[in-house]
Amino acid sequence: MIFSEIKYYLSIFLILELFPNYTSLSNEYSFCSNIVLDGYFDDWNEVPSILDEDTDSKGKFDILSIKFSQNDNYLFFNIKFNEELLIQEEGNFKIYIDCDLNNQTGFNFSNIGADIVYDCSEKSGKFYFGNDSLIIRPSFIELCGMPSYSSNEFEFTISKFAKFKDSVIFSSDGVKFAFSVQNESDVCPDEKIDFLQFNFANCDQIPLIPIDITKENDEYLRIFTWNCLQDNIADTNLTAYFCEIIKLNQPDIMCFQELYETDEVFIKNLINNTFQDKNWYVKKQEYTDIILASKYPIKATKQLNGNCAYLLDLHAKYNQNCIVINCHLPAGNENVKRLNEIQNIIDFVKEIKEGSAELSLDRNSPIFIVGDMNLVGNSEQWKLLLNGEKVITDKNIDWDNSAFAEVNARNSNSPFCYTWSKYYSSYWPAKMDYIVFSDFSSQMKKSYTFNTEKLSEEDLEKFSLAKNASTLSSDHLPIIADFEIHPINSLEDEINNKIIINSTDKIIENNSDIDFQISIFNILGQKIHDGIIYSNQSQKLILLTDGIYFLILNSTNYNSKPIIKRVLNSGLPSVIVPIPQSVPHANQN
Repeated sequence: MIFSEIKYYLSIFLILELFPNYTSLSNEYSFCSNIVLDGYFDDWNEVPSILDEDTDSKGKFDILSIKFSQNDNYLFFNIKFNEELLIQEEGNFKIYIDCDLNNQTGFNFSNIGADIVYDCSEKSGKFYFGNDSLIIRPSFIELCGMPSYSSNEFEFTISKFAKFKDSVIFSSDGVKFAFSVQNESDVCPDEKIDFLQFNFANCDQIPLIPIDITKENDEYLRIFTWNCLQDNIADTNLTAYFCEIIKLNQPDIMCFQELYETDEVFIKNLINNTFQDKNWYVKKQEYTDIILASKYPIKATKQLNGNCAYLLDLHAKYNQNCIVINCHLPAGNENVKRLNEIQNIIDFVKEIKEGSAELSLDRNSPIFIVGDMNLVGNSEQWKLLLNGEKVITDKNIDWDNSAFAEVNARNSNSPFCYTWSKYYSSYWPAKMDYIVFSDFSSQMKKSYTFNTEKLSEEDLEKFSLAKNASTLSSDHLPIIADFEIHPINSLEDEINNKIIINSTDKIIENNSDIDFQISIFNILGQKIHDGIIYSNQSQKLILLTDGIYFLILNSTNYNSKPIIKRVLNSGLPSVIVPIPQSVPHANQN
């Protein structure tokens, strides 16, 4: 790709051969791109790397590479390590920022005068000004990092317009950086580069496009989840903010968390008074802080520790049911409890797939796992929730044995996917709330988080909202997502489309993703074979002589169990035959 074809604005000042076997950018460069801070890194692929010599660390953690980018409002950087770490708890990863390009001011480190030094593990930093210094929190420069769970790669953002005493902190045309990990066991840049300088640029040619919160198709199912921070929704000073935001986003299903004292009667009345449609179904699971409100009937519930699975009847619009699991997982350092609750949720979903769950669901029906997951521990928690296993296998949690999908909801008006923030907290904003779903049975069409702090003045006026409506309501943001619900296949459809019988060679191929029980009867009604034909496998019926046979195929994964009869006649094509009300039982043994 030649530079003129690159869709991003790129200014490279010098390329040097720094170390054997690889090339790195120089210590000074600039790059514009639309990075979204979400804990995924595909949007960094076009951004040049500054490589740090590997194996140069004297400790456990080794910095491997660094990338920088920017848009008009934020500076982004990406860090790779040799192994996973929980960056706000271990590793003492420090960020050194020279805000004024003056190495005579601030804290002297790695040939720069660092006006800001931030220690991620200590969750605090210092801002040096004149002969004084100030203890700072992440909000001082809008510092944010993703993901919130352990990883060997992280992305960060800093506001280019952060202020101290009404003066812009980044007062020059760029900034210089240095980084260290584990008490300076590895430092970047090392002695081969004097400093890392990133120059500010005008990036208005690649603006971030706001997300229109309107549902594009009334046939879509809109799911809304919001942690209400210790019953704030029932606070008379705050209830109006909740109602305004809920009404504006027009959900079909709402999942609420942290409603400890608020009962379902209060929520039902509040929602019925908010919408013209008075027929909302509301259920609070006993001994939990979980409430679900739905336009569709709630047929049954099942408690899963402090979480709750709801069986919803969507037949009025989608001719099927769905499961919504509303979650509030343990917070903070409760890694073991959080992992156990996720395992219980996954075990329940596996029971649904097997047809043995207390809440029965037709195969291929929609499943949604929604709520405040508090994923701030080891990454195995996230892998388990998404895959159904702590490691990726060839038989994961979704109906087709793939992994579940995540609604990676971006703020409607800013490049962030965090859902929790508290201005004076020692923790930076984090992605705590999730919607995980079966993308085999539904397709996500739109998603966003709703944050009034990031709305334009024009939008605030248009929506008649106060700028601080979100932050006053809760420390969590609501997530909203629209889904196209796929029609489910019946067992008959599955067999017709996926079971192939080769009569000549007496081979049955199962091209489905499910296992079938198979019973074979001869023309006299005698059962001559019972067994299982496993998913995506074939079976040769070597004991059959030429003749006509009746095959009955079934699956425990379906609640309705229509019996399908096929005729197997050596040398003739297989056909579907209407099944009688009963099957011959004479001499079956």
